[in-house]
Amino acid sequence: MKKIISLSTIFALFFLFISCHTEAIDEATSNLELNSSKVNNSKKSTGFDQWGYNWNAHQFNGYLINAWFGDELYPDAPWYKKEPPYNGDWEGYAVDNPEVLDYDFYYYGNMTLVMHWNESCITKEGVYQYPIVDTDAWITFHYRAGEGENRWSQFQKYVAVKSTDTLAVYFADDDGNPVYGEWFSEEGESVGLFYLWPDRALVQVVNTGNVPEGMLGTYKGLIGPGIGKYKSR
Repeated sequence: MKKIISLSTIFALFFLFISCHTEAIDEATSNLELNSSKVNNSKKSTGFDQWGYNWNAHQFNGYLINAWFGDELYPDAPWYKKEPPYNGDWEGYAVDNPEVLDYDFYYYGNMTLVMHWNESCITKEGVYQYPIVDTDAWITFHYRAGEGENRWSQFQKYVAVKSTDTLAVYFADDDGNPVYGEWFSEEGESVGLFYLWPDRALVQVVNTGNVPEGMLGTYKGLIGPGIGKYKSR
């Protein structure tokens, strides 16, 4: 069975790789294949839930930790729909909920995230769509952290690739799974970067402030970051 990379998995993997402007990858990832999943609760919801998801409006706004807790893809995970949601008190929340210290993603503390996506990517019921090749699927991530002079943010935009696009793999893990590369159109034009997500091209990265070492560098695809340009290719 193919496996989808969930939103929450992307958050974890996002910080494991060094900038696309360097010449090496410190760590790699596997399980990059996609798989569809259904939400346990088929009831259609409106508005933001307590974790920060508004599936009906295709967006998330809240603490990165709560993005894991509220993700619909893995209902059997020990943190699925964890209550109460993370409250921004890294030490206090761990005292009251010591099991969170066993979750690797708890390391990211008070980082916040805003995400937007369309129906072709994840439905209003929270169902990850597969396949997305040759669709208009897109998703964006806007990470923020730090205070004062140390405050930083990174914005990423991904779009679905076409079946006529080809992937040039620049780095792969020990099992041969692609980690980092570049997508090219049938005409040989660069479409965008391959970074963690199968069948998606990373077409824009915008950094502000002192972005931590090891994160992606600023990037704008040659076609341009406008989502409409990819729909009309």
